[in-house]
Amino acid sequence: MLNHADYKLADLLGIAGATIGIIIAAGILLQCISTKTIGVFERYRTLTGEYRGNHSSEPRRGSLQSQISTYRSQMVCLNSASFAVATAALFFLVTVGVASLSVMWPQLMLLRVLGTFGLFGGLLLIGVGVSLMAAEIYLERNAIGRETADLGDVPSIEEALRR
Repeated sequence: MLNHADYKLADLLGIAGATIGIIIAAGILLQCISTKTIGVFERYRTLTGEYRGNHSSEPRRGSLQSQISTYRSQMVCLNSASFAVATAALFFLVTVGVASLSVMWPQLMLLRVLGTFGLFGGLLLIGVGVSLMAAEIYLERNAIGRETADLGDVPSIEEALRR
């Protein structure tokens, strides 16, 4: 039979405190990704609307196709990053619960193992989310040049940087 330990609530809250800080950080990162997703999706909708309107010159249509493809890839990266970070936050919430239970029943080694996997699993998922954001930023750099590719009198990014 399992006997619970004699513990103080302050001990329980102290253990949960650090992980709760990570949960807050994950929430802030998730908000950042969500905000970025809204902007990318709005631009994607604008470009697809222009493409559907079929009132563009042939060079502009080619530029639109390229931009639409890039923005779609950006949305996939951001959506996947959102999923990874949201899942990480869930892992961290479970970790807080498991860590709290391990204070109440310290003899249950399974709780420590689950808490450890929850913590490191959440950290790994945060790393995946940040990596996907980095990939999206790289794609965004390509989109900048494509935005004006059909305009002959606007300097390229390389030319603008040389000035």
